Amino acid sequence: MLEDYSDALQRHLESGIALVGLEHFANASHLLGISAECAIKAILTKNRYPNSAKPLHSHLPWILDTLKTHSLFKNNAKLLARITEAARGLNQWRIAQRYANRTQFLRSTVLAEMEAAKKLRQLKLHFFRGTLL
Repeated sequence: MLEDYSDALQRHLESGIALVGLEHFANASHLLGISAECAIKAILTKNRYPNSAKPLHSHLPWILDTLKTHSLFKNNAKLLARITEAARGLNQWRIAQRYANRTQFLRSTVLAEMEAAKKLRQLKLHFFRGTLL
């Protein structure tokens, strides 16, 4: 199955936001983190793997380290800085937290994750449109 990071970004973000509204913070956090990863992966793969099924298997926060060595960012420090700044609200997010007890998820943390995921979606949209300043 081919990866569609743009579609996955949107559906995970929409579901994460809906779960925040229902105060299901554990599952919301998971989906918001995945949506943020998808935004980054969509940017990384826009020109790198056209029509390819080759996925990126890195997760936050480690995917941010991948950006530092990726050819897209070698001459585009501004884009790297914008992604890193937008992802700041996800500093505590880890893929393994999907197994954590729901009582460990704080509303304030999940709201920060939601804002970060929204910012990354906006960056991805501007990057794809060529309107990123």
